Amino acid sequence: MPLPPLPKLQQQFLEYIYTDQDSAPILDHIAPQHNVSAAGRMGIYRTATRLILIDLLANTFPVTRRLVSTPFFRQVAEQFILQNPPQQGDMGTYGQQFPAFLRGLSSLQEHPYVAAIAHLEWLREEAYHAAQSTPLDPSLWEGLNEAQLGEQILSLRPCVRLLSSPYPVMTLWETFREHDPGTTPNLDTGAEYVLIHRPEHLIQLTQITQQAHDFLQQCQKGVTLADGLANISAQTATNLLSTLLPLNIFNQPQ
Repeated sequence: MPLPPLPKLQQQFLEYIYTDQDSAPILDHIAPQHNVSAAGRMGIYRTATRLILIDLLANTFPVTRRLVSTPFFRQVAEQFILQNPPQQGDMGTYGQQFPAFLRGLSSLQEHPYVAAIAHLEWLREEAYHAAQSTPLDPSLWEGLNEAQLGEQILSLRPCVRLLSSPYPVMTLWETFREHDPGTTPNLDTGAEYVLIHRPEHLIQLTQITQQAHDFLQQCQKGVTLADGLANISAQTATNLLSTLLPLNIFNQPQ
């Protein structure tokens, strides 16, 4: 049988890898070798590819895996892979849809915090791979009067991510990062707001107030300092900036 064009052959190969079908057009173009059938040879690639991707997800979402148990995680990870195969060669972006996938699983409907923790872990991954930028030098503001200061725009560095969760997501993540969950996590402490950033080369998680979270969201929109702080008192604004500026989360103006 003549070979189809290379793009078609590649598409058939991928379709076999990411489905559980026993027969496929690609098998017509694979010769048995050393007493191994065409399906057996392709099965090696299918198994290896899935194991690599499952391990990738396990490394990206280690606390999520610990929460749900390794066997369950690997099972749902394979389901995710079959429904969401990689679309590009850069595996640094693979897994972005995994938190939403977990959120939609009927088996986890009584444990919605699992998807929230997976979301936190994905934001850590994004922050880790984000571009470098120069942090703001606050001394640039020296000598500015109040009106000039209010006209300044604080933009967040590319490595900054914000998370607002109805669950104590950072507390749970820190607890189960080192310890296996022995009982159902305590969710009574309520919502948490988390700043994920990379001051140097390591990811840092900082629990912040809702006020700080809302202000940083305003910074993401490119508003001036005066507009971002318009609804809080001068003293509160001073305290907020004195907390956030040392974290090196703002860009140096161009």
